[in-house]
Amino acid sequence: MIVRSRSDEWILIDQHEHGLFTGQLARFWGDDARLKRSRFSDVITACFQHDRGWQLEDQSPRFHESEAMPYDFTSFPDPLKIPLYQKGITEAALMSKRAGYLISQHLSSFYEAQSDELATQFKQQEEKRRRELRLSLDNEGDLRYDLSVLRLLDEIALYVALNEPSVNKEDEWPWFKQGFSQTFSFLGDQTIEANWKDRQSVTLHPFPFCTTVTVPHNYRTVKKTNDSPDDFLKAFQTSSLQTLWVTFKPIT
Repeated sequence: MIVRSRSDEWILIDQHEHGLFTGQLARFWGDDARLKRSRFSDVITACFQHDRGWQLEDQSPRFHESEAMPYDFTSFPDPLKIPLYQKGITEAALMSKRAGYLISQHLSSFYEAQSDELATQFKQQEEKRRRELRLSLDNEGDLRYDLSVLRLLDEIALYVALNEPSVNKEDEWPWFKQGFSQTFSFLGDQTIEANWKDRQSVTLHPFPFCTTVTVPHNYRTVKKTNDSPDDFLKAFQTSSLQTLWVTFKPIT
C-alpha cells in the first residue's frame, strides 16, 4: 500500500493500481529508436505487472498500531513483503519471461544495501531466477535500457502518489525533489524533473513521452479517527474508489 497523509485522513493507493498507472505511462514512451526495435511490449507488461504480488494483501491492508498509521510499502515487514515480491515476479514471468526478468532486477535492487539473511537469500534466489530466464531471452542488448524505463516510470507514478496535487516544490516528498534517477540519451542525458502545475497536471522536463498523456489515478480515503486495526480495515473495505485524472505535459 502507498500511503499519503492529510490532516484528517489517509490517502491509500494499492500497489497494483500504482502498477497499472505505471503501465499506462509506458504505452506513450517517446524514444522512437527503442520502439522500432523488438520486445518493447514486454517493457509495458513489466510496468503494468511489477507490483501484482500485492493484490491480495492490499484488499485487507494492515494498521501499524505503534506508529498510529497504516503500513505502507516501506514499513511493511520484509518477512511478509519479500514473498509478495516473489509471487508477483513468478506470475509476471508466466506472462512474459522478459518482463519477469526486468521486475526481478528492479525489485531486487531495493535490497542492494541490505546484508541480513532474508535480503541476501532473496537476492540470491532472484539472481538464480534471472540466470534461468536469460537463457530464453533475445535482444539482450536492450535489457539495461528497458530496466531504466521501468525504474523511471515507477518513480513518476510514485511522485504522483506521494505528493498532494498542486504541491509547492519545496513541500514535495523528498525522494524526487531533485529529479528522477534515470537519464536517457534521446533526452540529452538530462535529469528529468517533475512539477505539479495545478490539481490535475504535472509538467516533466525534459519530456519522455511521445505526446501529452492523461491517465486515471485511483485511490481511497480513510478518516484518521479509524485508529485501530479493526476500525481501519472496516473503514477501508467500505470506502469508495476515487479517481483523479492526471495529465503529463511538457513545459511550454
